[in-house]
This record gives sequence, structure tokens and C-alpha cells, in this order.
Amino acid sequence: MKWSSVLLFGILIAGMVVFAGCTREGSSPSVAATPASPSPALSTSALAAADAPANFTLAESRVKTPDEVANRAKDLGWEDGYLVKFSGTADGQTAITQNLVTYPAASIPVIMRTIESEAMGETGRVFTPLPSPGLGESSYAFSGKADTRSASPQNGNPLQIVTPGTGQKPDMVEIIFTKGSTIEILRMEGPGTDYAILRNLSGTAWARLP
Repeated sequence: MKWSSVLLFGILIAGMVVFAGCTREGSSPSVAATPASPSPALSTSALAAADAPANFTLAESRVKTPDEVANRAKDLGWEDGYLVKFSGTADGQTAITQNLVTYPAASIPVIMRTIESEAMGETGRVFTPLPSPGLGESSYAFSGKADTRSASPQNGNPLQIVTPGTGQKPDMVEIIFTKGSTIEILRMEGPGTDYAILRNLSGTAWARLP
């Protein structure tokens, strides 16, 4: 009787082990979570040498470091930045810059208002809104002409209008637009400033954003 009890107990244990093994084999295998794809680097969206307008050449293309960014921008959530510069070959004085920056998407409206306010508030120029370039839901453009009224008069005459080329800020045009969490600022500055050129270039820049 004693051996029968031991034998029965052994059979029960063996059956439980086999059943557990079958349960493990029949269960669905665990699937590892797929990590989120990282955001594309801004360099892939930046303008390249081949995009330079006629009479312009690529002068600089690089990542911006946090040390180059104002504390206010960091406080607003600045995440990443990239800078491209084209130099004019005809006059050597006209330049085009492309600034790409990323912020949290929810902060973009506030950032855009801040950029516009600070740009239009720059001293030494008179600013005029230009027709919207129509790039996405939020884009605008403006031009800036030297404000001769604020320039230092010659010979101490406060009523004298300063002629061009006496320390005034050069003419400029700027186009700003957003797509997702990226803001782009394209500026053309110098005697050869031409809104049509910058508008065409902004279309290329827009199409390159993912």
C-alpha cells in the first residue's frame, strides 16, 4: 500500500510537469517593443551647394551648438539647429542664410510670434510686410530698408538725411515658415537683395522638409 501511494504521487507530479511544459510551448511568444524612429537630422533638410541661386556659392553648412543659442531660445524649448550660408559672387556683399531650428511642436505658435516681434522690432531699419509665401499654415515675409532717420547725422546737423553707404544697415528680406516641429528662417541681405530669389529658394527648402 505504501509503495502504491508513492507511485501514484510520482505519476501526479510527472503529469503536472508535462502539462506545464505544454502550456509554455503553446503560449504566444512575447514581442519586443519596437523603438520609436529618431527624428531625421536637420542636415538632411538643409539646402545644399546645388541649391545655390545663380551667382551664389555655398560658404558654410554646419550644426549649431547650444553655445550659439540665446538663453531665451533655450527657455522656450530649443532642441536642435542647423545653419547654411550662401555668398554672392557678383558683388561679394550679398548673402543668404538658412536657419533651421526645432522646438516642441506645441510651442511653435509662441515661438513664431516671438520671432516676428523681435525681427520687426530691430532698430536701424524700416520694415514692410511682403505677400505671404504660402508655405504651410504659418508663413510670412517682410523686407527691411535702412532707416536714414535713425542714422548719425553728419556735421552735427540733426536734420540732415544720411546718404547710403555711410554706416547704414544693408537692405534685407526674410521669409519664415514652419512644418511640424521645425522652423525655417531664410534671410537675404546686401545690395543685391531680391525677394523673388529668396521666394524661389524657400520653395526648395519647404519641399525638403519631411
